[in-house]
Amino acid sequence: MSKREQSLLTLLIVVALFAGLLIGYRQFYEPAYRKTKQKLESAELQKEEAGSIIETADLIKEEVNWLDSYEPEPTTQQSAQSSLQADCEKNARLSALEIKKQTLLSSVQEEGAYYHRARMDMLVSGLETNFYKWVSIMDDPTKFRRITYLRLNPLRDDDTQIEARVVIEQWYVPERLNEL
Repeated sequence: MSKREQSLLTLLIVVALFAGLLIGYRQFYEPAYRKTKQKLESAELQKEEAGSIIETADLIKEEVNWLDSYEPEPTTQQSAQSSLQADCEKNARLSALEIKKQTLLSSVQEEGAYYHRARMDMLVSGLETNFYKWVSIMDDPTKFRRITYLRLNPLRDDDTQIEARVVIEQWYVPERLNEL
């Protein structure tokens, strides 16, 4: 083999070796590098999320303790509605309010929600101070109860009294969720 042929063969071998290394780099190293880099970025994000959860855990600890202290016992929808109605009637009478109308509204049972809501629509009348006393009794977070709608009007016959339409909601834990 002549010197030119040897140089050409050497050049072709070097080019083939360089092309093989380039193809190998693109086929094996780059995808593995990208995949590893994505895993690293994902791990760093998870680390940051875990750090923020740990930081906020102290902030919500009081809320979790409050929830543990006041969370209602699991009950059925009918029991929750009847309990709400009885409390509304009892407290209205104790506050010297006249119940003109009361309607049980359909319960709110959102799929996937832990708490469901029993609802009651009432029309009451009486002295304004008695009404506000009743509202402060009925709107009680420790009993998982809220007034979600309130409309006040002066009583048509007597300006010293008011008439109010109120929607009261009571959150409860359904019995079936407790069994899971």
